[in-house]
Amino acid sequence: MPQGSILGPLLFIIYINDLPDMIKCFINLFADDTMIAVSGKNKLEIETQGNTIMAVITEWFNHNKLTLNPTKTRIINFNSKQEINIKINDTIIQTVKSNHTNSQESSFKFLGFLLDEKANFNSHINKTISKLNTCNHILRNIKKEIPTKEKILCYNALGKPFIEYGISIWAPNNNKALNTISTIQKRIIRNIHGSSRRIHTEPLFKKYKILKFKDLITYNNLLIGHFVFYEYAPAAILNLIKKEVPHERLRRNIWNLKINGANKSSITKFIIPNDWNELNIELKQIKNRKKFKRAILKHFIDKYKLFINCSDHNCNICY
Repeated sequence: MPQGSILGPLLFIIYINDLPDMIKCFINLFADDTMIAVSGKNKLEIETQGNTIMAVITEWFNHNKLTLNPTKTRIINFNSKQEINIKINDTIIQTVKSNHTNSQESSFKFLGFLLDEKANFNSHINKTISKLNTCNHILRNIKKEIPTKEKILCYNALGKPFIEYGISIWAPNNNKALNTISTIQKRIIRNIHGSSRRIHTEPLFKKYKILKFKDLITYNNLLIGHFVFYEYAPAAILNLIKKEVPHERLRRNIWNLKINGANKSSITKFIIPNDWNELNIELKQIKNRKKFKRAILKHFIDKYKLFINCSDHNCNICY
């Protein structure tokens, strides 16, 4: 099949579909990106499992006339400072380290996320900030050359996708990133408007119907909450969050969501039900997803002020 075809990925998935049956551990397949997770009580146990699994996978690849490239394979060692050595055909797989001098080896890109052994998403956040700065630089240079409508399209193409991708996972627990990205987004909205850097931004967000970064986090959390409440979400998410059920003795809001189980360690797992539960019932009752998205967008935009009477150039609304 030619590269870039629609049928190609489907045939490839069919071709490798039996790979998970060969190994007894967690494996995640997405087209040609494969992630394998092993755990153990000590270094020796992890290395033994890892090398056994890689030997089985290598043999499967050979039988299916595929090639496993050690140079494109990486190890991320979570929760341990010990060096883990796992091999493919006697070649040691390189380990991702956040303190590596080569920036390309300090994190590893998997399904659009930059991961490192600390799992704090700092690498991903820094990449997002870099992309937003690039978008802002472009808009600053063309703000007097093209119409406002096209500048909004530039933001939607070059900035917004990088902010929104996985926002419910990496954004809620990173206040420093939240402030930095919010500041850059305000610069972008001023460049879209073609105004000076001292103008208040809230009326601009309202005028162009663009959500602030903080509201964009809540907006995406509510979309996931809508998926969960009306049970369109994948089973993995439905196992984490579920609907409240009526109780004969307790007062419960049946339009609310709750965490499935007592473990509240995940900030994402906690914040999605929290945002959904604060939403008014009229919006929760909108079952159609497209209508719900439009209603939620209007819900946030209507809160923004169109006029602000303020002469303070250092006002916290903008900075």
